[in-house]
Amino acid sequence: QRKQRETLVGRIGTATTKMLPSGEVDIDGEMFDAVTSGMAVEPGQSVEVIDVRANRIVVKPTSREISTDSDPLQRSLEDFGFDSIQDA
Repeated sequence: QRKQRETLVGRIGTATTKMLPSGEVDIDGEMFDAVTSGMAVEPGQSVEVIDVRANRIVVKPTSREISTDSDPLQRSLEDFGFDSIQDA
């Protein structure tokens, strides 16, 4: 189950409860217990999964929107938790 949760890193979800710092988030229609990385999050606010510690998902507030595109080939690298590729 931990490996399954680790695939959530980089994903965008929505807080369904007030997070001070723990609460619930909805990621692709599935509810998860989560904690914030230290700041309060209001219900309905978008959050990004930044880590999985033990069985706890760690999130931070984000301005990124949830992708409604189900085709993974159409999603950006950032949606998968990777930094964008830039020529040096």
